[in-house]
This record gives sequence, C-alpha cells and structure tokens, in this order.
Amino acid sequence: MSLDAADAAPRFFTATGAEIAPVPDAPTMSRSGPSPADDPDVNLCGWDGEPVDYDAAVDALIAA
Repeated sequence: MSLDAADAAPRFFTATGAEIAPVPDAPTMSRSGPSPADDPDVNLCGWDGEPVDYDAAVDALIAA
C-alpha cells in the first residue's frame, strides 16, 4: 500500500506489484414516493420454525 501525496488516496498492489483498481463509489438512488422497505409486510419471514428437511432440499436441488 502507498499513499499518493496529491490527494492522500491509498493505492493497493498485488504481490506481483500490479496496482489494484479502486472500487467506484456506490451509485446514489433517487426515488420519488415511499420506499418498499417502508411497508411493514415486505420483509416478513416465511419460516415457521420447523427444522430443515435436508433430504427434500437436496432432492429439489437435484431436480433443478
């Protein structure tokens, strides 16, 4: 790692000396109106507390 004196941004390198490209900033999202997360029914858990049936899960994966 090194710091660029111009803007004090850290630069990272691989073990072979190649510079790792910086990750871009996350895009901003603008939305008009309420967010879907504002609805209390959106993120309800559908799990009923029963243990996982691994045989059925593997069978479903194989069938897919």
